[in-house]
Amino acid sequence: MPTSRDRRKEETKNDEYIITYTRHLEKRLRNLETEKQLLDAERVRLEQELHSLKNVVEDLREKERKLLNIEKIKKEKEQQIFFNLLGDKAIIDRLNNVANVSTQIRLDMLRNILNIKIENKEYFDSKIFEWAYEYGFRIDGDFLVFEKDAMKKFIISLEKEFEDWYNNEKGEIIKKK
Repeated sequence: MPTSRDRRKEETKNDEYIITYTRHLEKRLRNLETEKQLLDAERVRLEQELHSLKNVVEDLREKERKLLNIEKIKKEKEQQIFFNLLGDKAIIDRLNNVANVSTQIRLDMLRNILNIKIENKEYFDSKIFEWAYEYGFRIDGDFLVFEKDAMKKFIISLEKEFEDWYNNEKGEIIKKK
C-alpha cells in the first residue's frame, strides 16, 4: 500500500503534469490565436486583391467595349468609303454615257447625276459657272452645252478628285489602325 509520502509525491507529480499540460494548452491556444490573426490578415489582403482584380477586369472589359466600338466605326467608315467609291464610279459612268450620246444636258439632270441635293442648289449653281469657265461649257437656259472633249476632261478631273478623296480617307483609316 502506498504511503502518504508516495501519495503526495504522486499528487505532486499529477499536479506538475496538469500544470505542464495546462501551460502547453495555453501556449497552443496562443499559437492558434496568432495563426488565426495571420489567416484573418491574409483573408483581408486576398479580399482587397480580389476587389482590385475585379476593378482591373471591369476596366479591361470597358476598354474592350471601346475598342470593339472603334473597330466597328472603322469598319463602317471603310464600308462608307467603298460605297462612296461605287457611287463615284456610277457618277463617272453616267457622265460618260451622257457625253457619248449628247452635247448637252439639263442642269437639274446633271445635279442629280452628281448626287447634289436640292438643298445644295446654290453650291451647284456656283460650281456650274466655275466648271463652265474652266472647261469651256456654255449655259443655255436650263441646259449645259458642252464639247465632247471638254466633257471628257471634266470627267477625268472628277475621277481624279474622287480618287484623291478616296486615298485620303483610306489613308486616315490606315493611320488610325
